[in-house]
Amino acid sequence: MAKRKSLLALVGFGAATAAAAWYGSRYSPQDSKTRAWYSRLDKPVLNPPDAVFPVVWTSLYTLMAISGYRVWQAPPSPERSHALRLWLTQLGTNARWTKLFFGQHRPDLALADVIALETAILAYVATARKVDRAASNMFIPYAAWVAFATYLNAEVARTNPDAAQLRPRAACPIVDFLPLGPLEPSGEYLETNLPRPTARDLSIIRLRDSRCLCGQIAACLFATRSMRPPLAYPPNKYHLRA
Repeated sequence: MAKRKSLLALVGFGAATAAAAWYGSRYSPQDSKTRAWYSRLDKPVLNPPDAVFPVVWTSLYTLMAISGYRVWQAPPSPERSHALRLWLTQLGTNARWTKLFFGQHRPDLALADVIALETAILAYVATARKVDRAASNMFIPYAAWVAFATYLNAEVARTNPDAAQLRPRAACPIVDFLPLGPLEPSGEYLETNLPRPTARDLSIIRLRDSRCLCGQIAACLFATRSMRPPLAYPPNKYHLRA
């Protein structure tokens, strides 16, 4: 019976961790609109390649579940109870970060969340050490990664104060790779709440790419899909002045 209960507990910690990971994945850059928004952000030079994140998080989630399970297995004590509460706190804070950053496009709110997450992780490490040293050590890579993630988040929030207002770029390779001419958009086109492209905007595009068939096709796309003029500019450069 005890062995069965222990196995169920392990499954429970794994399921809770998987649920948090699943909740976060709903707002991850896998979604085309979220990926388009994320691609427009100015990112710090130390930002890892996108392929690194799933590998790292899979390892960290595994260690997280095992650590919580080991603390649960320890004899009852106030430290054990406190450590388990901190484990649940960090898990919920972890899941909320993805929604704030990717789902709501609010790096500033996500920064406050990730700072709270790092605080909960460090508190767990200190408390769990009194219960199970191995369980505590399993959270050290997690604490280090979240500290690095806090730096990345802080830099994104600092360099993208208008992140919540950014519009996704056109998810069209023709538009993305348009050669840029020396454009100088007027003030009304510097805002994010833009009107439907005017004939003047489309004329600029046609003139700019008059010797490029792709440019002519892109001009047609702008006319038929009501794309906003800044979407043809590079990421974060729709306010560019030549």
